[in-house]
Order: sequence, then C-alpha cells, then structure tokens
Amino acid sequence: MGIGVVELANFYKHYDGSEPGDINFTGGFLKNKSEADIKKLKEQEIKHCRLAMVAITGATVQTLMFHQPLLG
Repeated sequence: MGIGVVELANFYKHYDGSEPGDINFTGGFLKNKSEADIKKLKEQEIKHCRLAMVAITGATVQTLMFHQPLLG
C-alpha cells in the first residue's frame, strides 16, 4: 500500500522529461559520489530488482503448484 501511494504521488513525473523511477530520495547515499559511481549503482539497482521479481515469481509458482509455502 505504501509503495502505491509513492507511485501515485509521482505519477505525472514520468511525463515531465525526468528520469523514470527517480523520486529524488536517496537518503544521502549518493552524496559525494562521481557520475560513474552513480550510474553503476543505478544499474545494480535495476539488476537486483529484476532478480527479486524472478525470485518472487518462482516462489509463488512453487506455492501454487505444490500447495506448500517455499519454507514449508
């Protein structure tokens, strides 16, 4: 629910020419980083998010197929 609120609050930002997914909140993590470091970190974030999506899909399919949770 919380992520949905964040997405709705930033819905029109995707159409104003800014970078998609950038909500200007880094918690100071990117402070004093070079442009190359920031680019690398953004790429890592995309890769990890995609891996997490594949993992949750696999866990969901296993649960639906075998009627047992992943850790059951």
